[in-house]
Amino acid sequence: MKVTLAVIADYANVTKEGKLNILGIFDTIHATSFPCTHPSLLLVFKLEAGMTEVGRNKKVEVQLMDEDGTKLMSIGTELVIGPVRPGELFITGSILTFQNLVFPKPGTYQFDIFIDNQPREEGRVLLKVVRIPKNDEESRVS
Repeated sequence: MKVTLAVIADYANVTKEGKLNILGIFDTIHATSFPCTHPSLLLVFKLEAGMTEVGRNKKVEVQLMDEDGTKLMSIGTELVIGPVRPGELFITGSILTFQNLVFPKPGTYQFDIFIDNQPREEGRVLLKVVRIPKNDEESRVS
């Protein structure tokens, strides 16, 4: 099983026909003070598996890490690889919604996607959290 797409977005859904719609893809959050709380973001990713994996259970874990390697959170689930026709792949989209995520300091954060407790991530999405001035006065250079 592998990750074929992974992004952070404002909104996403899957239609009844199986189309994955993604709106507002971004990689940077701007904040005036820290810690900062981002009200809502979605981690959207697609997983692909071959015929040899049909019927198997796969553990999927997502970890949010800061640039120092500190794990801020981790969530996991199990996925059963469903049936596919010969010559086709099992493809599924996942949409994880995070509400009121707290970022303790500016820096580069990463969402890592692990499959079956492997030591190396199958997918990674970077998110920069940047400090900006509170108003125009602070941004002027003397």
